[in-house]
Amino acid sequence: MDDTMNKSAYQRNLEKVPPCYRKVVDDLDVQFGAVTHDLWVADRLNVAPSSVDFAQSIRNSDPDELTNRELDYLAFTAITTMGGVPTLKFVLPRFFAAYFASRLEGWTVAPDAMLERLQLANVEEWTPLEQLAASRALLAFAESELALLREDVASWKGDPEKAVDVEISAAADWATQRIASLSESPA
Repeated sequence: MDDTMNKSAYQRNLEKVPPCYRKVVDDLDVQFGAVTHDLWVADRLNVAPSSVDFAQSIRNSDPDELTNRELDYLAFTAITTMGGVPTLKFVLPRFFAAYFASRLEGWTVAPDAMLERLQLANVEEWTPLEQLAASRALLAFAESELALLREDVASWKGDPEKAVDVEISAAADWATQRIASLSESPA
């Protein structure tokens, strides 16, 4: 019997993550894999009116069976229109597993948007290990998107070294500084 039939979409994405991103995703899974979202609080929706239909559509879904499109939307709307910090923490390992398993899928969430979500969630108040996992994931995400940009520019016979995205670069810089500051502070 095919063992993949017994695995959740999240587990299947985890298995497809390339080795170069595996530690990043594993660290997110350790820190946030068991976190539950807060899209419903005391059986009331915790979403903006514009997100009610989506929230209701996933209400009875197994959280680990969300599609890549649903994870993308949830990552894009976490904190701003859907849920709070628990929802962002819930989506981090699932979104990044999906993203790194299929980088070319055409994701809505960009590194600068993810940085904004982390800042809105007051990431600096999270535990040091949570901060480190989220910052490393953001850095890997930004570097991956910059690499895709350089590949795209090169395919058009442009100079990939001149391929710059200010917002993505700013997210990478923020993550690099955050990682450095966390590495310097005593555990």
